[in-house]
Amino acid sequence: MDVGHQYHTGFPIIRYIASAVVVSLLLIILGLYGWRRSSAWLRERAAPEQTVQPGLDQGSAAPAEREIYLYLTADGRSLRLQAMRPSLPHGDYAAARYIMRQLIDGPSEGYLLSPWPRGAELNAIFFKDRMIVIDLPAESARRFQGATETQLALFAAVNSLLNNLERYDSVRLLIDGRPAAALGGDIDITQPLRADPALVM
Repeated sequence: MDVGHQYHTGFPIIRYIASAVVVSLLLIILGLYGWRRSSAWLRERAAPEQTVQPGLDQGSAAPAEREIYLYLTADGRSLRLQAMRPSLPHGDYAAARYIMRQLIDGPSEGYLLSPWPRGAELNAIFFKDRMIVIDLPAESARRFQGATETQLALFAAVNSLLNNLERYDSVRLLIDGRPAAALGGDIDITQPLRADPALVM
């Protein structure tokens, strides 16, 4: 038997079989790729459209509105809690300034009034640990007259801030950025003040 003739005759057959295997594998791979693309396309067509509200990141919920709770007065001697519909801004700094602005301006209607003197302004509001610090201009501090009126105005601010911003537990007053002995002549403001429910009816 001619061994060389047998070798040359069998080699093309082996090469043909190998080529067929490679082609079959390529066809299988292409078929799987096409199936995956078709499945993804069908899932996209079947999925419901998602509506994203303007101004919100996709997947985030709209921030919940929070009422403002202010302590106002009807008789000039006691405080009453009043819930107001304008939503409280998010962020402690914006919320604190907004509370004080609403408290100083007072409600536009109804029988309750702000105990704060007209024309009062703020230099700044900032935070130190769990304390809210209010800095009054000296001109605004001079508008506070009388022990009862000053105490009522002071605790209207303290109670309003601490009721709305619950992570804080005290309020400190400064005048032109410096500690002061008293406000309105008689009310001690040398120490941080805590909410006082005794003035609330």
